Amino acid sequence: MRYLLIITIGLLASSAVYSSSDSARDTLASAFDKADLAHQNFSRNFYQKLSQEAVTNSTNYTMASLERATQILIANKATIIAVNLIIKNMPLLADNYDHPKIIQFIEILLAQNEKASAEILYGLIKEEGDQLLFSNASYLFSTFEFKRNRWKQALEYLSGNIDELPIGNYHTALLIKGISLQRQALHRSAIEAYELIPPSSDEYLATRLNLAISNIRQGWWSEGHTIIEQALSHPEAQKNNEAINRIYLTLGYSLIKQQYFRNARDTFRNITIDSRHTNRALLGIALAAASQEDYSGALSVISTLKEKQSYDLPTDESYLLLPYFYEKLSQSATASAGYFEAITYYQEKIEAIEATIQTSTPHRKELNHTGDTIYISKIPIKTSPDVPKFLIDNYRSLDNYSLHVKKINNKALTIEFELLKEKYEATITKMINTVLEQRIVHLNSYMDQARYGLARLYDSNLERH
Repeated sequence: MRYLLIITIGLLASSAVYSSSDSARDTLASAFDKADLAHQNFSRNFYQKLSQEAVTNSTNYTMASLERATQILIANKATIIAVNLIIKNMPLLADNYDHPKIIQFIEILLAQNEKASAEILYGLIKEEGDQLLFSNASYLFSTFEFKRNRWKQALEYLSGNIDELPIGNYHTALLIKGISLQRQALHRSAIEAYELIPPSSDEYLATRLNLAISNIRQGWWSEGHTIIEQALSHPEAQKNNEAINRIYLTLGYSLIKQQYFRNARDTFRNITIDSRHTNRALLGIALAAASQEDYSGALSVISTLKEKQSYDLPTDESYLLLPYFYEKLSQSATASAGYFEAITYYQEKIEAIEATIQTSTPHRKELNHTGDTIYISKIPIKTSPDVPKFLIDNYRSLDNYSLHVKKINNKALTIEFELLKEKYEATITKMINTVLEQRIVHLNSYMDQARYGLARLYDSNLERH
């Protein structure tokens, strides 16, 4: 049982449930960057050609009227025309690089991945603007890089520039700084950044969770647990159920690793029943109960989890743990049937995932997402550094260019656009397949353990006869 517990806890403790190997992750990260850069290069060429069309004009605008015009276009979902209008008015923006509204135009450009134009404005502010504008522009570029998981670049933009930010952005910048340092295993420096965020901040709860994780990864268990307990007592805690649920989940698995099983069970029970963390909490309760040799309690909880029929790792693991708990309760026949059911379940899951991998490239319209989850052939996949939301959103935005590319009717631009789509399709297909292949690895591991359970039961029966 101890070996089984270690494997299960190791899988569930990770923030990215479907994590890939380091080499696969590095390969994918490089592909993400290349697709993003190709998109930015295409964007620059596209707007150069579009600006030659009589779509918008650049006359008689002030900074205020230009802002109003772009906001109206964006509200009417004419974002490409809005960006085109901004680019056509670059001389006006260059002359007013020290105007407070310049930040809003940079934000619009970055949101549409039109980095080249945004960098022109940023360069002017950096060379000649005041410190406040420079800080705000640097903050925008830092968040741009952070969303792309480029931790070093995000930190570079924040270097020495965040003290002048509005208080809310300042706290977000500190959170970005801490997470970026944490992602590079610089936990002590991350802790220093997190400690600067006060309890009054909207980022406080997220910060405390990351701070606790940093302490725990440093081996400072008691400090990490103390931080979590303090966060749970914060006045704003009850207003953000999912943040609190995640804190309870982290604390619960931390307590299991420290072998405080009773405390872990109590902690998991604080997670709300409608939370996206509920299934992992149920699994945690079952594991803690089994570690106390309360197999009846563990069986009750794991049966509830199995009956939910969710598409996630906790549910997959429930098929393996259920017969094991029956085995520990000396119900060999029920355990044997359970192991057979688990093997069949895993085989069917593997076959379904393999069929999905063999299908054609997912169409952009199929990459619908709700919150932090996308669905591929009804298979839910959580966004993460391995499945970045920015890449999916950029890919889905390509349809916005199609009509304009046709109207421009430039052969080189059309070819570039088609190549960009192919690059995104190849990258996203590889990303999705990597995630699905890792899921198969997990399922094969569980199936092997189920087969081992059957063999163990068979040997036990032989010994009794």
